[in-house]
Amino acid sequence: MNPSVRQLEAFVTVYREGSLTKAAEKLYLTQSTVSVLIRQLEVSAGVRLFDRTTRSLAPTRVAREMIEPAERVLRDLDACGDLLRAFADRSRGTIDFAVTPSFGAAVMPVVLAIFAARYPRIEVRMRDVALHEIRANVLDGEVEFGIAAPEQGAGLEVQTILTYAPVLVCRKDSPVARRKQLAWRDVIEYPTIIVPPMRAWIEQTLADVGKAYKPAWEVSLFATALAMTKQNLGLAILPSYLAEHYAAEELATIELVAPSTTRDLVLLKRREATLSTAADALVEIVRSHVRTTASEESH
Repeated sequence: MNPSVRQLEAFVTVYREGSLTKAAEKLYLTQSTVSVLIRQLEVSAGVRLFDRTTRSLAPTRVAREMIEPAERVLRDLDACGDLLRAFADRSRGTIDFAVTPSFGAAVMPVVLAIFAARYPRIEVRMRDVALHEIRANVLDGEVEFGIAAPEQGAGLEVQTILTYAPVLVCRKDSPVARRKQLAWRDVIEYPTIIVPPMRAWIEQTLADVGKAYKPAWEVSLFATALAMTKQNLGLAILPSYLAEHYAAEELATIELVAPSTTRDLVLLKRREATLSTAADALVEIVRSHVRTTASEESH
């Protein structure tokens, strides 16, 4: 037999109060309801828990042996309830997620600082890894979500986090720095520095306007491209959301137009998986932060 929570509560309260009347008052129930709950428990268990007379209510030996386990069960249930409420109101929890190294370095420090201030008891574990690792981590359930370039595949759900464009970054003392915009066909007139994830995008965009493309430098990291730009080795072509965070005071950002071209950065999660309330809160801060940054850039 499996006693109900109400039956256990009635038993423990009657045992501690020594009276049906006092137990009923404490439980905000009628005396007859408490009596029925005790009787149901006794009948289903096939044992007597209290010896009753017209003037007294005494626990039996079975009741004395049962009281501690019953109270422990109720404490555990209370603890479970507290834990569920903590998860729901985001006062406790753990988040595991993955991002690309560039996004992790450029955007997430500010986001994590905001999140930590709002939800100090939630543990956050971020993995900054390559795209193929993000996809594998999400599908394996090692992380709740990832933030990366769009990745299609069975079992994955994709939600857009931000839309960005490529921009040109140069030194402020460069002649091109005076321009607000630069047409793609004019890019080939300058030595450029790129990273591998941008190459195919740049080549295709220039091919669309009838131009072949060859960079002056190709390096592995966005930060390296910017460091080389500072040394006047060329102009870096970066995603707009990274340029805003990485570009230093001595660098200028120029919009690339004719044509305008954009791509998405997305949230990847397992299809039909529900994010925890803590993860939802973190994702919302990411969205809010990138929206704010984009708004500031437009002004």
